[in-house]
Amino acid sequence: MSDIMSDMATKPSAKKKTTPRKQVAEPDEDRRVFTVRDLNRHPQMVLRAAAAYGRVRVNSRSGERFVLLHESLSAGEVTDDSSAEKHLSRLRDLHQSMAAKGLGFSDEGWESFSTMIAGE
Repeated sequence: MSDIMSDMATKPSAKKKTTPRKQVAEPDEDRRVFTVRDLNRHPQMVLRAAAAYGRVRVNSRSGERFVLLHESLSAGEVTDDSSAEKHLSRLRDLHQSMAAKGLGFSDEGWESFSTMIAGE
């Protein structure tokens, strides 16, 4: 038995070498056509190119072509409260028109719907 055990001596394991993390690839000069693989592996590179050129094309293996457009938003568009008010106003108008046509929930209907959602 001792002979078998001596043959099974373990060797010290070699440590794996760690490679430093790669930096985000920069787009090639005037590169405006990418693949889905580029978009998957280097999304920042594709987005930087879209920002630089305004638009880039992404080709899939199946032959489909997609266009990625860069659209810059002004600070007013991002924090515009009037758009939220407009949306709420449209929703109110929609609910009123549905109620006038006899569609949607009544106040009692909303109560029963809320209790069903709550699981009561």
